[in-house]
Amino acid sequence: MCRKMIEVSTLHGLTIDEVINLSNNFKNKYASLILTIVIMRYNKHSTPEIMRTVGTSKVTVSKHIKMWNKKGLKALEDHRGGSEGTFTAEMQDDLINTVTNKTPHDCGFVSFNWTCDLLVEYIYQNYGVKYSNEWIRRILHKNQISYKRSQQKPTKVDEKEQERFKKNVRNTPYFRVHR
Repeated sequence: MCRKMIEVSTLHGLTIDEVINLSNNFKNKYASLILTIVIMRYNKHSTPEIMRTVGTSKVTVSKHIKMWNKKGLKALEDHRGGSEGTFTAEMQDDLINTVTNKTPHDCGFVSFNWTCDLLVEYIYQNYGVKYSNEWIRRILHKNQISYKRSQQKPTKVDEKEQERFKKNVRNTPYFRVHR
Protein backbone atom coordinates (compact mmCIF):
# COMPACT_ATOMS: atom_id res chain seq x y z
CA MET A 1 0.00 0.00 0.00
CA CYS A 2 1.37 3.42 -0.93
CA ARG A 3 1.78 6.23 1.51
CA LYS A 4 -0.56 9.15 0.93
CA MET A 5 1.29 12.10 -0.57
CA ILE A 6 1.31 15.42 1.24
CA GLU A 7 -1.22 17.78 -0.31
CA VAL A 8 -1.12 21.54 -0.67
CA SER A 9 -3.92 22.36 1.76
CA THR A 10 -4.27 26.05 0.92
CA LEU A 11 -2.89 28.71 -1.38
CA HIS A 12 -3.25 31.28 1.43
CA GLY A 13 -5.68 33.56 -0.38
CA LEU A 14 -3.91 33.37 -3.75
CA THR A 15 -5.10 31.78 -6.94
CA ILE A 16 -2.97 29.20 -8.74
CA ASP A 17 -2.35 31.74 -11.52
CA GLU A 18 -1.02 34.25 -8.98
CA VAL A 19 1.30 31.60 -7.53
CA ILE A 20 2.55 30.73 -11.04
CA ASN A 21 3.12 34.43 -11.76
CA LEU A 22 5.04 34.79 -8.46
CA SER A 23 7.19 31.79 -9.34
CA ASN A 24 8.04 33.22 -12.75
CA ASN A 25 8.90 36.68 -11.40
CA PHE A 26 11.00 35.76 -8.34
CA LYS A 27 14.71 36.52 -8.65
CA ASN A 28 15.50 34.31 -5.67
CA LYS A 29 16.10 30.74 -6.87
CA TYR A 30 15.23 29.26 -3.49
CA ALA A 31 11.77 30.90 -3.43
CA SER A 32 11.18 29.97 -7.04
CA LEU A 33 12.02 26.34 -6.25
CA ILE A 34 9.51 26.23 -3.39
CA LEU A 35 6.80 27.78 -5.54
CA THR A 36 7.48 25.30 -8.34
CA ILE A 37 7.12 22.40 -5.90
CA VAL A 38 3.86 23.87 -4.54
CA ILE A 39 2.46 24.43 -8.04
CA MET A 40 3.32 20.92 -9.17
CA ARG A 41 1.81 19.32 -6.07
CA TYR A 42 -1.32 21.49 -6.36
CA ASN A 43 -1.67 20.16 -9.93
CA LYS A 44 -1.47 16.58 -8.53
CA HIS A 45 2.03 15.67 -9.74
CA SER A 46 3.62 12.75 -7.88
CA THR A 47 6.60 13.16 -5.59
CA PRO A 48 8.99 11.23 -7.90
CA GLU A 49 7.92 13.44 -10.81
CA ILE A 50 8.53 16.61 -8.75
CA MET A 51 11.89 15.23 -7.62
CA ARG A 52 13.02 14.62 -11.22
CA THR A 53 11.78 18.01 -12.41
CA VAL A 54 13.32 20.22 -9.74
CA GLY A 55 16.28 17.99 -8.85
CA THR A 56 15.67 17.57 -5.12
CA SER A 57 15.08 14.68 -2.74
CA LYS A 58 11.81 13.29 -1.46
CA VAL A 59 12.46 14.77 1.98
CA THR A 60 13.03 18.23 0.49
CA VAL A 61 9.80 18.09 -1.50
CA SER A 62 7.82 17.08 1.62
CA LYS A 63 9.55 19.71 3.76
CA HIS A 64 8.74 22.54 1.35
CA ILE A 65 5.10 21.52 1.00
CA LYS A 66 4.68 21.28 4.79
CA MET A 67 6.30 24.70 5.28
CA TRP A 68 4.04 26.20 2.59
CA ASN A 69 0.94 24.76 4.28
CA LYS A 70 2.08 26.10 7.64
CA LYS A 71 3.52 29.55 6.75
CA GLY A 72 2.36 30.47 3.26
CA LEU A 73 4.50 33.18 1.64
CA LYS A 74 6.76 33.33 4.73
CA ALA A 75 7.97 29.84 3.74
CA LEU A 76 9.79 31.49 0.82
CA GLU A 77 12.30 33.20 3.13
CA ASP A 78 15.71 31.61 2.91
CA HIS A 79 16.92 30.55 6.37
CA ARG A 80 19.49 28.03 5.24
CA GLY A 81 22.38 29.68 7.01
CA GLY A 82 25.66 30.93 5.76
CA SER A 83 27.48 33.91 7.09
CA GLU A 84 28.78 37.22 6.00
CA GLY A 85 32.49 37.29 5.42
CA THR A 86 34.47 39.29 7.94
CA PHE A 87 37.56 39.63 5.77
CA THR A 88 36.99 43.05 4.22
CA ALA A 89 38.29 44.40 0.93
CA GLU A 90 40.45 46.84 2.89
CA MET A 91 42.08 43.96 4.76
CA GLN A 92 42.66 42.08 1.52
CA ASP A 93 44.25 45.09 -0.17
CA ASP A 94 46.46 45.66 2.87
CA LEU A 95 47.48 41.99 2.90
CA ILE A 96 48.38 41.99 -0.81
CA ASN A 97 50.26 45.29 -0.48
CA THR A 98 52.15 44.03 2.55
CA VAL A 99 53.18 40.76 0.91
CA THR A 100 54.33 42.40 -2.31
CA ASN A 101 55.96 45.57 -0.98
CA LYS A 102 57.15 44.95 2.58
CA THR A 103 59.28 42.45 4.40
CA PRO A 104 58.35 40.92 7.73
CA HIS A 105 61.24 42.82 9.26
CA ASP A 106 59.60 46.11 8.15
CA CYS A 107 56.48 45.12 10.08
CA GLY A 108 58.30 44.26 13.30
CA PHE A 109 58.74 40.50 12.85
CA VAL A 110 62.01 38.66 13.27
CA SER A 111 62.01 37.02 9.86
CA PHE A 112 63.07 37.76 6.33
CA ASN A 113 60.33 35.87 4.44
CA TRP A 114 56.57 35.95 4.76
CA THR A 115 54.82 32.78 5.85
CA CYS A 116 51.11 32.17 6.32
CA ASP A 117 51.68 32.08 10.08
CA LEU A 118 53.29 35.51 9.99
CA LEU A 119 50.49 36.89 7.83
CA VAL A 120 47.90 35.53 10.26
CA GLU A 121 49.74 37.33 13.05
CA TYR A 122 50.03 40.52 10.95
CA ILE A 123 46.26 40.59 10.32
CA TYR A 124 45.60 39.91 14.00
CA GLN A 125 47.88 42.75 15.13
CA ASN A 126 46.40 45.27 12.69
CA TYR A 127 42.71 44.29 12.68
CA GLY A 128 42.17 42.24 15.84
CA VAL A 129 40.72 39.24 13.99
CA LYS A 130 42.43 35.87 13.78
CA TYR A 131 42.12 33.84 10.57
CA SER A 132 43.46 30.41 9.71
CA ASN A 133 46.59 29.79 7.66
CA GLU A 134 44.46 28.12 5.00
CA TRP A 135 42.21 31.17 4.67
CA ILE A 136 45.23 33.44 4.18
CA ARG A 137 46.72 30.98 1.67
CA ARG A 138 43.47 30.94 -0.32
CA ILE A 139 43.30 34.73 -0.41
CA LEU A 140 46.87 34.89 -1.68
CA HIS A 141 46.17 32.19 -4.26
CA LYS A 142 43.02 33.97 -5.43
CA ASN A 143 45.16 37.06 -6.05
CA GLN A 144 47.76 35.09 -8.05
CA ILE A 145 50.33 35.15 -5.25
CA SER A 146 52.00 31.88 -4.44
CA TYR A 147 54.99 30.94 -2.41
CA LYS A 148 57.37 28.07 -2.32
CA ARG A 149 58.22 26.54 0.98
CA SER A 150 61.85 27.07 1.86
CA GLN A 151 64.21 24.18 1.41
CA GLN A 152 67.45 23.64 3.17
CA LYS A 153 70.52 24.13 1.06
CA PRO A 154 73.80 22.47 1.93
CA THR A 155 76.55 24.84 2.89
CA LYS A 156 79.32 25.39 0.41
CA VAL A 157 82.65 23.77 1.18
CA ASP A 158 85.92 23.89 -0.63
CA GLU A 159 86.09 22.18 -4.03
CA LYS A 160 88.63 19.52 -2.98
CA GLU A 161 86.30 18.37 -0.24
CA GLN A 162 83.42 18.21 -2.74
CA GLU A 163 85.46 16.07 -5.14
CA ARG A 164 86.46 13.69 -2.35
CA PHE A 165 82.82 13.43 -1.36
CA LYS A 166 81.76 12.63 -4.92
CA LYS A 167 84.50 10.02 -5.49
CA ASN A 168 84.12 8.30 -2.10
CA VAL A 169 87.86 8.53 -1.65
CA ARG A 170 87.67 8.68 2.11
CA ASN A 171 85.29 9.36 4.94
CA THR A 172 84.09 12.93 5.13
CA PRO A 173 81.85 14.60 7.68
CA TYR A 174 79.02 14.36 5.13
CA PHE A 175 79.44 10.84 3.85
CA ARG A 176 80.72 7.58 5.26
CA VAL A 177 82.32 4.93 3.08
CA HIS A 178 81.43 1.39 4.06
CA ARG A 179 84.11 -1.19 3.20
